[in-house]
Amino acid sequence: MTGELVQCPFDPSHAVKRIRFPIHITKCRQNHPHVDLVPCPYNAMHWIPQRQLADHMGNCPDNFELAANES
Repeated sequence: MTGELVQCPFDPSHAVKRIRFPIHITKCRQNHPHVDLVPCPYNAMHWIPQRQLADHMGNCPDNFELAANES
């Protein structure tokens, strides 16, 4: 559903429509350069602290390689 609201990882007080998330995240990331988040390579909706990225990649539900190996 395109009207679904998602929370901004850079500012939790921001709730934006899923369809507007890419635009919002670009602007909000520039306004919060001190926040050390990186995008997940499997899903651009996931923004993870840099130090947790490796763990996230191993457990990300959008990691199709991981899903294929479990089948």
